[in-house]
Amino acid sequence: MIRVAFFFMLLFATPSLSQTVRVSSGEHDGFTRLVLEFGQAVNWQVGRSADGYILRVAGGSPNYDLTNAFAIIGKTRLAAIAQDGPGGELQFSLACACHAVPFEFRPGIVVIDLKDGPPPKGSSFELALEDRAAPVSPAARPRARPTPDPSTSVAYDWKKEAYRDLGRAEPNVAGIGKPAASALLPPDPGLQVLRETLLRQMARGASQGVVQMAKPQNLEIGQAGETFASAQIRIGPAPVDVTQPDRSVQGDLGANGTACLSPETLSIADWADPELPVLAQMSGMRWGLTGEFDRDEPEQIAKSVRFLLYAGFGAEARQMITAFQPDHPDRPVWQALAYLLDDEADPSATFKDQAGCSGPVAMWALLADDAPVEGGALDEAAVRLAFSQLPLHLRRHLGPRLADMLLTIGRADAARAIRDAILRAPGAPGAAVELIGAQFDLQTGNPAAAERVAANLADEPGPNQPEAMIALVKSKTARRLPVERELALTLRAMLSEHQGADLAPRLHEALTLAEAASGNFAAAFSEMAGAPALADAVEQEVWSLLVSLAPDGDFLTHAVIDKEATPPPLPKTLASEIARRLVALGLADSALQWLGENPETDPILLAEAALKRNDARAAMSHLAGAEDDVSTALKLQALERLGQESLRAQILADMQQGLAASIALARAGDWQGLATRGEDPWKTVAGLGQTPTELPAEGGPLAQGHVLAAAAPETAAAIAALLAAIPAPESAAPAESGTPLGP
Repeated sequence: MIRVAFFFMLLFATPSLSQTVRVSSGEHDGFTRLVLEFGQAVNWQVGRSADGYILRVAGGSPNYDLTNAFAIIGKTRLAAIAQDGPGGELQFSLACACHAVPFEFRPGIVVIDLKDGPPPKGSSFELALEDRAAPVSPAARPRARPTPDPSTSVAYDWKKEAYRDLGRAEPNVAGIGKPAASALLPPDPGLQVLRETLLRQMARGASQGVVQMAKPQNLEIGQAGETFASAQIRIGPAPVDVTQPDRSVQGDLGANGTACLSPETLSIADWADPELPVLAQMSGMRWGLTGEFDRDEPEQIAKSVRFLLYAGFGAEARQMITAFQPDHPDRPVWQALAYLLDDEADPSATFKDQAGCSGPVAMWALLADDAPVEGGALDEAAVRLAFSQLPLHLRRHLGPRLADMLLTIGRADAARAIRDAILRAPGAPGAAVELIGAQFDLQTGNPAAAERVAANLADEPGPNQPEAMIALVKSKTARRLPVERELALTLRAMLSEHQGADLAPRLHEALTLAEAASGNFAAAFSEMAGAPALADAVEQEVWSLLVSLAPDGDFLTHAVIDKEATPPPLPKTLASEIARRLVALGLADSALQWLGENPETDPILLAEAALKRNDARAAMSHLAGAEDDVSTALKLQALERLGQESLRAQILADMQQGLAASIALARAGDWQGLATRGEDPWKTVAGLGQTPTELPAEGGPLAQGHVLAAAAPETAAAIAALLAAIPAPESAAPAESGTPLGP
């Protein structure tokens, strides 16, 4: 038993209630959490309001700091949080069909969880505050240590409070005096960080089994000293290292709680002598399998099976296990390894749910998983370490398959580490290892480098040629480059050879992409229609190739669908690309079918489609508020079709396009505006019309005619300058009779 009276006095001393309560939040699966830090224990109430909940603190509410309330959460559950004036109640507005579950994490910290779904039956927090009998005061909350009152000069006696909790009177024992008033000083705010750290570490130790706390059972006080049961802390061996991150699950457990296989069970590198040739060791392993009276020798059989697994002979190891039926605890592990070494599924699922273990079993569990998913439990460091400890021949044998699985689940760095673990060894790594590099380049966005490697390997016949051709097709299509027709024909022949094999689905995907990239889009869409199981990514890639590479005829054949049909469920960006090309070809109605009701559609694209349909008003509606150059150009087109030349002139003048603005004013018939704001030669001509020629009062019509005739050359010169400044509209002149059309 450890005496920690002073420790607990320090630990549970709390500062006075802060004037400002910090409110923080966090998003979790199924609920949103709010944390309010009061600084000391408070009596609080939570009740229903018209649009959410209200938090009320007895004795007047403090001021709440809501600065970071929405720092890392959205408004899917909590619509708003506000305080009803300084010192008022805290109000929560909900944005979902959810309910609040408040509780006190520890004295001074109140947590409110907003959980999805209806509230539990009979929840008192669903009542209005007026209907609540009394403020919430959790029974499990420890009594807060009061701050000493200097005016009374009476210090807080934690032993007296402990006796009161036990329901016993404090004994009057001679020789044990009460602490003086100066023995306990007011809590030092500078120790708050230490108190929080100690609480956090003790909670962590309790969750890991390091710290065990006992409830008070008895209280013994003697002449020489005392023992206080509630202060008992028992320190024991930790199931996990205290210095590692918080985790309540032991490191030797799998994802579903099953025990992980020990590293000694899978230490393949120790099952043979790496310095001796394999054939030389194999002959020795055959001796001594049976002893006197033809009795099996279990140790020699186990040694022989392990050696065969070390050499990579999975089928031979299974045959020996079947023949001798060794009674060994590791027999299921040997059988599982034998299947995995031959790239076959383990029927016993020996390594199931152990990819998250910290030993070498993590690597074998990943290899045994026929459908790994991204984000699943996996100890990546354990996989790398286990692979680097394998003999070189097993690294080269298992490396490509392991790297491909890591790339499939988005672990590109781990796949590169697997490749590097092979390349570091002396000797040629082989085509399979080079393909790891090509696949890594594809995953990391470097298709040009992948194409160089795959192109070299695709010309070499052998077991790796299909993988190389698949990588070559993917690298070319990723760069939107055409694929040779011969490559598509070769892939079709390979698919026929590998029907029913594990490689067949990937060959089918590559063939579909190759047909599209080679220009045979009819065959590509036919492959997709005949194989609904093709990955969605392949279908999206074919449509993307159609937009990028197909001539107009092929594009329209597949992109124009029936008016009542629904487009394929493609990503919005790809559907917009298809619609944009349809708009460019003048098929606005078909383009709008692809766009649908998506509110995130590019307004410029919608405006272009509207203009193609001669709906200038819809185009202006889509462009409302847009000020970029493209939007402005489309607005000018729409205003021109609407006959709003005065508005066009104003926009053009703001764009410093004076001549175009003058033409718009002329089209609008605004000669006065043209004379004042226009540019020459339009301004000069408009000015002549706005300033009438003064005719003499004497001399009669003949004199007036002379004045007009004298002004005519100036008017003619202005009009000639205007006609010279404006190019004549282009028009196709009709061919003369008897003259053939064309060159």
